[in-house]
Amino acid sequence: MDRIRGALALVVSALFLLALPAVSSASNKESECCFAVASGETGEITLTWNNNPQAEANIETVHTGTELLKWGWDNQELDEYSESQGVPSIERAALDHKQIRGLDLDTESSVSTNEKYWYAYPAFDPSNCDLEANPAPRLTEESFASVESLEGTPYAVRQRLKGQKHVLEFTTPDGFVNWFCADGPLGVDGPLGANGYPDASKQPDGPGFFFVKLPPRAFLRHSHGQPDRKELTIVKHVGFSACSGAPATAMPCDRYTLNELITYRARFTWFDSAMLRDKAKEL
Repeated sequence: MDRIRGALALVVSALFLLALPAVSSASNKESECCFAVASGETGEITLTWNNNPQAEANIETVHTGTELLKWGWDNQELDEYSESQGVPSIERAALDHKQIRGLDLDTESSVSTNEKYWYAYPAFDPSNCDLEANPAPRLTEESFASVESLEGTPYAVRQRLKGQKHVLEFTTPDGFVNWFCADGPLGVDGPLGANGYPDASKQPDGPGFFFVKLPPRAFLRHSHGQPDRKELTIVKHVGFSACSGAPATAMPCDRYTLNELITYRARFTWFDSAMLRDKAKEL
């Protein structure tokens, strides 16, 4: 009976190896296909500029008012997971030797500002702006998900994901966000410490990218007993008061209060590679 079990195990192992995509033994690369990866984000940044030129007569250029930035996006793509020399990678799955395009779906953004720029009391220059962007869904060559080395990520990411060697980076669909009439999120400094430099660990993220931990390797390898789906949701809040361009003790100090709230979600769903062509048609 043990011999029969041993022979059966060899047959099963052989069938499993035959089912895997062809790989190079020289590169020690293993791959698993396929995963439907859906990711999305909703976010909001509020900037309140709260200088009082009447109380601070020695300030020549300050401003008051508010800025509100909102965005949301959803991405879908079909990916293949692989490891080479122990280094993980996620790439677009391919059909007929061509990578399958991803779907940029349900993206939107808006900017609303209501500010007054003070140049010399009591004169002021009002600035109001309302922009919206709602591009139609589109197929794109852009990859929304990729594996990155933690050491190459921003400081705030390294602090949040300590102990990881590799992390997943998800990106906003290219070109749908337009903040040209607003100062944030990239046009303002983070909160300033005692030495006058921004505290990078609390910098607002904005809509550009988001880093998360890799799902367990056993799941990505689709090992025996693993579920077919993994989901994650992350809610992040950043709030602080600071000065733009200078420490709070320096003059001129363009004071503001910033609040950012982001809800991020991602879902990995494994499916058999035999279904890849049908899945691609659904995009």
